[in-house]
Amino acid sequence: MATRIGCGRNPGVMLWMIMMTLTQVNLCQAKAMLEDHGYKGITVVINRDVPEDKVLLTKLEESLTEASKVLLQTTRGQVYFEEFIIVLPETWTKNPQYGIANNTGDSTEQILISSTKSEYGDAPYVKQPRGCGQPGLFMHLTPSYITDDSISAKWGPRGKTIVHEWAHLRWGIFDEYMTEKRSKNQQEKKSKAKCPRNVKFTKEVVNLGKGVIKTKVFPRNSSSILSIMFTHYAEKVEFCDKSTKEGNVLHNVLASNRQNIHCNKKSAWEVMKEHSDFKEERHPLPFEETRPIQFKYVQVLPRRRVFVLDISGSMTVDHRLTRMRSSVSDMILNMLEVNSTVGIVEFNNLASVRSQCVTIVTKADRKSLITKLPTDAGGGTSIGAGLRLGLEVLHKGMNTPAGGTLVVVSDGEENTAPYVRDILPEIQSKSVVVDTISLTKEASSVMSLMSSSTGGQSFFDSANYNSTALIDSLAAIVTSGGLTHDPRVPLLLHTEAGTVSINSPLTGEFYVDNTLGEDTTVSVSFTSTVNVSLTGPGNLTISRDTHPGLYITEVDNMIMIQLSEVIKNGTWSYRITATQVDSHVVVTVQSRASKDGSDVIQVLSWLPEEHNLDFAPDQKLAIYAEVTRGRSSVLNSQVVAIIERPQSGPLRIDLRDNGVGSDITEDDGIYSAYILAKDLSGDGRYGIKVKVEGVDGLTSVVVGGRGGSSGALEVDTDESIEELVTEELGRFERVRSAGLFAVSGFPSDMTSIPDAIPPSRITDLTVSNDDTKDGAAELEWTSVGGDMDIGTAAKYTFYFITDLDLVDSAGFNDSMWSEVNQTYLRDLRSPQPAGSRERVNISLDLLGDNDTLVLCVRATDDVGNAGELSNIVSVTRVRDPDVVTKVEDAESNTKFYILVTVPLVLAVALLAALITGLVLVGWRSGKLK
Repeated sequence: MATRIGCGRNPGVMLWMIMMTLTQVNLCQAKAMLEDHGYKGITVVINRDVPEDKVLLTKLEESLTEASKVLLQTTRGQVYFEEFIIVLPETWTKNPQYGIANNTGDSTEQILISSTKSEYGDAPYVKQPRGCGQPGLFMHLTPSYITDDSISAKWGPRGKTIVHEWAHLRWGIFDEYMTEKRSKNQQEKKSKAKCPRNVKFTKEVVNLGKGVIKTKVFPRNSSSILSIMFTHYAEKVEFCDKSTKEGNVLHNVLASNRQNIHCNKKSAWEVMKEHSDFKEERHPLPFEETRPIQFKYVQVLPRRRVFVLDISGSMTVDHRLTRMRSSVSDMILNMLEVNSTVGIVEFNNLASVRSQCVTIVTKADRKSLITKLPTDAGGGTSIGAGLRLGLEVLHKGMNTPAGGTLVVVSDGEENTAPYVRDILPEIQSKSVVVDTISLTKEASSVMSLMSSSTGGQSFFDSANYNSTALIDSLAAIVTSGGLTHDPRVPLLLHTEAGTVSINSPLTGEFYVDNTLGEDTTVSVSFTSTVNVSLTGPGNLTISRDTHPGLYITEVDNMIMIQLSEVIKNGTWSYRITATQVDSHVVVTVQSRASKDGSDVIQVLSWLPEEHNLDFAPDQKLAIYAEVTRGRSSVLNSQVVAIIERPQSGPLRIDLRDNGVGSDITEDDGIYSAYILAKDLSGDGRYGIKVKVEGVDGLTSVVVGGRGGSSGALEVDTDESIEELVTEELGRFERVRSAGLFAVSGFPSDMTSIPDAIPPSRITDLTVSNDDTKDGAAELEWTSVGGDMDIGTAAKYTFYFITDLDLVDSAGFNDSMWSEVNQTYLRDLRSPQPAGSRERVNISLDLLGDNDTLVLCVRATDDVGNAGELSNIVSVTRVRDPDVVTKVEDAESNTKFYILVTVPLVLAVALLAALITGLVLVGWRSGKLK
């Protein structure tokens, strides 16, 4: 393995040393671990769109080494970076002394270096879909940011910027600066979201020439210590804390920023101390001490997979073997990457090799492989036997099976030795990943264990005739392993299942957008012979009679129609009818990127929480789907999760990107929803399919203006202005499996399940109109539901405090709020359905002149379940016709109000005139004398 030691060295010197032994690094299990003071196993993935560049590696090491020093200093000597695993793309020059990279798409604490365009430009960022204290998705850096000092200087020192983003990624801390989009309240703009609150800033207008004017904002005192989550670029930075003991930076609980909104006024250190990294304080290391960093280099190799397929007796039931054979055939013929390697093993009570590993180069290779798929079933079930033989097939012809994947499909409990428990330790020791697809609820529970313990993925197919989960799962397995799309891999546009007869056809439509079109294939698997016809844009009709050359029928129980020769962007429809007897069919449509794949629309979906749930009435499980074009967010799509449930039919749940409930950030391209206790139907596995559609005239892609959302501020600024620039995207269609979860302990009587789900917390309360001359202020927020973000709440309750020092005190808690009497709330309506905009005018009669009112709100459902208190806002009462000047003393946190009435102004003016007149008279008298 290539190893670099990041110690003191001269800039520009290539610092890597080649160790002459190969050490495997399993990236699927490479979750960053904290050992003593040092983080190990942090993966830095260089995407395949980045050209080979040794300078990039040198600058990357320098940047991460500097970040480690900053991390040690800002965490008070508690933690630093000790080991990074640099994942080089398959497209870079091979080096046998590199380690082998496994599936890199599912490890956490990843840093992604990619050239793919995004709305952030070259700005570093982390997307944080899960809320306070929860890890982000990944840290995104561009090659230009790493290698070009003039570009990175826009955000200040790289080391500080990377630590700022690490706090998002690892500890779930949010930004402490203010975004213009968040702050409609003019009074909040006058009182900046500063951290600490007492820091003073100076504004300076700079003429950059050619008519370009820039306003620079910087601390008045260069020795001021500021929050690294606020102005991270400042000379002295730390993480804010709730108190100032030991010289800590005091958190500003009144600031209108994402940290206060999402973490309920907690400081960065309060959130960090709840993380396992800081629950036990270590003896601090000296800040000035240089800590060595190890850089391990691994490289992505062509994918190696072995299918381990169940042929036990139960696979003859309900056409399971036929459906498995058709789906795997579709995967081999149409989905697997060129130069990937595939082997096939079958098992019942024994295991046998159907095909040793074959590298896919030509179509003939694919066709040869599908002839090796099993055709007969019978006997018992020994999953362990299949695993052991699959491991041997992976190893044959290679120095190591490490980096390979076993894809296991099975429908029953293992009943014959060897068992999974006998083989799993060997699989783990050899760094092999196991992806599993459980067919039917009878499939062994050990299937999910195999995946979770090796870094693989688990999927579930109920084996119902109306389910597409098997092909959806296989497609997800092929497309996993990266944060950006591999253009060699087709995307799944559409899947549908149903039963057809001679007089009852299955009809449907799919849409091919302009980012796709290469190798577009429609596959129809069936249990009895069917006819398939298509109609495309321009009323193009395709059937066996009109286009016999497009139809491929070489696979048993499957028809494939290859549309590459006739494909057009637009809407296509299909019609499927039985020729003799009823037939159960599954329709699959897939297509590759029409260009280099950098701008293809893709969907990633996932379940972040524990997948094995013990039932509870207040159970909720979030499901997420990110929709992007390249790395740019796609907004206003229709996203639906279709959940296969035990003992019940499928359930459809809308996923939204509206900043309500499970979705904490509006318009970030990440759609989410909660699966609640009432959505469950019994013990067992639940499979999830996500379907995404673009809508003409509504769906758009963000092309710029993102600002600092979960990113670092630009140098010489103290807030971020977020004005999204979008362009219309139009219609498209994608399908993606999100995996499975399992439930146990479900009650036998569903009517006994109490309503224990409260409304979601409101996080976007704002003062939309602060013109207080009429003695009122207008508040605005997005409604939540009666059950989190579902349905409608029963009522809103507002709370207030007038003592700012109390809000800012360390002992402040929810019990200190006072309820606003309903008589002070003007035009407060009953709550609207979740996602609606709500407004109310609140009377300020309970305030004296120029007093400040701090407000928050909570929603309650119809059985009394109350949501958490919202974010806080403030408003100050000002009486007309007085002119009020608001002065903020940044050192003492004291606000002074100078009231200047109109009569007083006139009196002062008259007095000044009189004095001037007397002086003039005296002067003239002296002159005459």
